[in-house]
Amino acid sequence: MNVRTQSKFIPAMLAVFALAGCATTQKIDWPARFGHYTYDQAVAEFGRPGEYAKSADGVTVADWMIDRGHVEVPSNSRIATPGGFAGPRMPTFGNPYVPNYYMRLTFGPDGRLKGYREFAR
Repeated sequence: MNVRTQSKFIPAMLAVFALAGCATTQKIDWPARFGHYTYDQAVAEFGRPGEYAKSADGVTVADWMIDRGHVEVPSNSRIATPGGFAGPRMPTFGNPYVPNYYMRLTFGPDGRLKGYREFAR
């Protein structure tokens, strides 16, 4: 690659990386959807819920998993000193489990959104 091509290629690549780094997911304004967002729209947007219940009075409650939990394994790595001795391993403490995160949408008897909350389980 000659110098002239490089002078055009490098700024273009930097622009691509900068734009890619700016991409974020937009947070949904759930209160703005209260009263007009329907269960069918939620299924079209998020797919079938993991859990679904409809009460006798017509209220529908549906849960979608929004982030899968996992177990974080500590590394127990040693930090070497200038002399080369790393020292004894230090025990790690804490709960390495990260739970699943869910969103729960509640729809009234009219089929319109009336409640939203996120929770972990």
